[in-house]
Amino acid sequence: MNKAKTFIRRFRRFNRLKAKTKALFSLLRTICVICVICGSSAFAQTQVTITDTLKNADATNAAGRIVISWDPFTTAAGVTVAGGTKTYTVTAGAISLTLTPNTGATPAGTSYKARYYLTNGASYTETWVIPASGPVTINAIRVSIVPSPTVLFNPLTQLYKSGILQGDLLTGSATLGYVTRLAIGTNGQCLTSNGTTAVWGSCALTTAPAKEINIRAACDNATAGPIFDRPTAGATTATCFGTTTTQGAENFVDAATTGGSIHFRLPTGWTGNLDIKLGWFANAASANAVRWSVATGCVADSEAISTGPSYNAASATNAAYTGTANQRQTTTLSAVATTNCSAGETIYVQVQRIGADAGDTLAATAELLEITVVIRVTPQA
Repeated sequence: MNKAKTFIRRFRRFNRLKAKTKALFSLLRTICVICVICGSSAFAQTQVTITDTLKNADATNAAGRIVISWDPFTTAAGVTVAGGTKTYTVTAGAISLTLTPNTGATPAGTSYKARYYLTNGASYTETWVIPASGPVTINAIRVSIVPSPTVLFNPLTQLYKSGILQGDLLTGSATLGYVTRLAIGTNGQCLTSNGTTAVWGSCALTTAPAKEINIRAACDNATAGPIFDRPTAGATTATCFGTTTTQGAENFVDAATTGGSIHFRLPTGWTGNLDIKLGWFANAASANAVRWSVATGCVADSEAISTGPSYNAASATNAAYTGTANQRQTTTLSAVATTNCSAGETIYVQVQRIGADAGDTLAATAELLEITVVIRVTPQA
């Protein structure tokens, strides 16, 4: 009897526990359903329908395709949208497509780009901003002014945090798409290149620029004017020549030493280099040579000017003629000696033909048109 009572009590407790467990499972099911519903609502992505009829100018229905593209954005409802493209085919003018609204999206200024490619040959681009609800027409979403994106950071603050200081520069980094800070150089430095990047360095030129001083003969009708200051012995003679154009020249005869000199002030910044170019010709169909000689000397302030300078060793060359009479020829004597000459002094340049030298084989008068003095001067402030 006792065993039967015990069994009955346990059976009743089991039924009560079973009922409670069933109620608990029912509650859990209800909670899960609510969560699913809430979750679906929280992450629902609204789509707005765009409907319209696209017409040609002649009132016929347009056809073609619209390629729509967009950058990533987050909707006003908090839905994250990946960037992408979508192609819609326009048939008989009918347009009916859906897009996620971007009004109030982040970042501000988000828009769609709609590129039209129509069968009538038209091709153009529109900017679309989709409202929160629809349906809408193309006219309602088309904007003429492209929305300006909001600046998401203060560039000045970012630069300050990167350590940039007053006067610094930003240059391209070795890492594509990045910049690097170039600190300001010291006083008097110039921005140069080392072949790889921008660097601060000396402003001095590695080679001073060349300047040319041109001195030429002249002719006043039939009266010849000399190029040179002429010596008392072995002087050249001035002459006029030409048919359509009358010109002056300085004659250097054969088989004798003849010449003259010019002078000018050496400019500030002169580096000490000096080249001479002689422009000349001969009335002879010969390729034989003329022995040209050039020497320099200088006179500084407080030195005697009347006696002239002491000349340095001459630079000389045997210059062959062209082989055709009355053709222009240029002879260059480079790095002419300028010992004891300095910027600011008067330099004398003596030009001679050593006609009796064995190297002088042109049996004709050499006629000098012009003298060009090439000097190099460092730029001055």
